[in-house]
Amino acid sequence: LTPRDLLYPEEDDFVVTNDNHVRNCAYLKSALESALAGRPGVRVFQDNRVNFQVPGLQPLGPDVTVLAGVPADWNPLRGTLPLRDLGATPLLLIEVTSPSTRDGDLDQKVLLYQRAGAPVYVLADVRVDNDDEPFMAVMGYRLDGGRYVRAEPDADGVLWVPEVGVGFRPDRLLLAVVDADG
Repeated sequence: LTPRDLLYPEEDDFVVTNDNHVRNCAYLKSALESALAGRPGVRVFQDNRVNFQVPGLQPLGPDVTVLAGVPADWNPLRGTLPLRDLGATPLLLIEVTSPSTRDGDLDQKVLLYQRAGAPVYVLADVRVDNDDEPFMAVMGYRLDGGRYVRAEPDADGVLWVPEVGVGFRPDRLLLAVVDADG
């Protein structure tokens, strides 16, 4: 796949990934589903194609997407989420960086998700330190006046996202989901 294919995936595209990426995405989906259980119309999706239905913006493929307003009769066999048609709105988008997608996640997707009007974009950024040891860092962006501003973790290293009622904290190579009780 080309870098353009990675930004604008089609349903049958296949991106080779790594075990850490898969582990983080599966964990984030499960933990967010648990944290958001009982909120009608709020759903967590993993590796779906999201059509924000914004003029001039092609569908994108966040690793994890949290939407509000998803109808109860949503067809779970569909791979593309047409937000306006569904009456759904994004609450949170998450990308877990990988070597092949990191540049796009840190640069292009910030601008694209801002244009899409996603209120919060969180990155689980896998990096390598000076000793070639991998580690996880968390960074985020919050929409303010139509533009993204950096959202910083608190003194305990937790990046809080009130829109979904949880925070995110790096734990080795995992992006841990924490609630108000830690």
